[in-house]
Amino acid sequence: MSDVRSAWQKGKWRMESAGSALKRMAPELVVSKQKLRQAEGSCIVRLKREEGKQNVGFSSRPFVLCGLPIRKPPKGQILYERRNGNFILQITGHPNYGSHSAG
Repeated sequence: MSDVRSAWQKGKWRMESAGSALKRMAPELVVSKQKLRQAEGSCIVRLKREEGKQNVGFSSRPFVLCGLPIRKPPKGQILYERRNGNFILQITGHPNYGSHSAG
């Protein structure tokens, strides 16, 4: 049984964990936590689609290509600008709305 990793060493049995045995014997079956979360997310989307309870979103192509800011801009800043070659996307917020409203 040279394939079995349980071995008699120094008078004690050394057992291999199930995870390490799976990695050794069938590495293609091992799934990372990130891949598992992605798969679960896909399943949820499919179930919601089948039940007719999905949330559908839309993003304008220029917004997707240029990228919108992820973080909140500094206080008082109402202009966001993104350049991509000869193209410029400018988004201006109204100073009376949002968390940067005039006091």
